[in-house]
Amino acid sequence: MTRAPWECDYRRPPRWSVYVVALLWVGGAVAAFAVLSSAGAVPGRSLASPSQWPTQDVIRRSSGEETAVVFLHPKCPCSRATIRELERALAERERPLDLHVVLVAPTAEMDRWRDSEFVAAARRLPNSTLHWDDGSLAKLFGAETSGHVALYDADGRLQLTGGVTPSRGHEGLNTGAQAVARDERPQPTTPTRTPVFGCPLKDENQATPDVANDREAQ
Repeated sequence: MTRAPWECDYRRPPRWSVYVVALLWVGGAVAAFAVLSSAGAVPGRSLASPSQWPTQDVIRRSSGEETAVVFLHPKCPCSRATIRELERALAERERPLDLHVVLVAPTAEMDRWRDSEFVAAARRLPNSTLHWDDGSLAKLFGAETSGHVALYDADGRLQLTGGVTPSRGHEGLNTGAQAVARDERPQPTTPTRTPVFGCPLKDENQATPDVANDREAQ
């Protein structure tokens, strides 16, 4: 029977077209997953922290104990993974670690961000002191990405510079966290350097002002 030009053809599409659509859908899903995974595996910018504890009296280093400084952006979602990795690493240690948590934020936002859940979680890290920084401390320690950790031994020698997560916002076995958890270190030792996965600590177009000397002791 002849079909008029204005009449629709309701016949089922050929079977092969269904397979083509399914393959295209699967291919698109795989491609999207690959893009997201690769983005999570791209580290942020970071410089090596000073090989010796800075002589500037901005953060007091404990005598006779290892000291670590971690730089976090309060609004970076990846920072939560860094906190959880530090919690686990510190729990594995037998010797105490003096930890300084530096929250990098614009001066105008510091008061507004103080009472957040993230800040409360950072404050609960064992044996830690909380600092607020406008970017000067981060610059001094070579930190440009949220999650940067600088670990120094009891003599002020750098042991670790970099991140403690395996990728952006993810937790799991990684060299940085293992370095924090380690109590015994061979002497002399070459500092461990690891990639930092997180958000930029500062807007590249924003100038770095003086240090904000606001410190909260736990």
